[in-house]
Amino acid sequence: HCSFKSMKSNKACSREGVASFDNKISTFMRKGVVGDWKNYFTVNQNAAFEELYKKEVGGTGLTFEFE
Repeated sequence: HCSFKSMKSNKACSREGVASFDNKISTFMRKGVVGDWKNYFTVNQNAAFEELYKKEVGGTGLTFEFE
């Protein structure tokens, strides 16, 4: 039940049918590939994310792999 394939097909995980999320534009769970965000984010979007990430997570000791 915890595999990416299983969660992607589970309507409760994939946000299918959730009015606030339009799966026709982009699916909530795309591919399960680390670093694929680079194919979707613009340079400006990445800069905005980095700024927000540093503000919200900086100093917590948490680290995440984005690539």
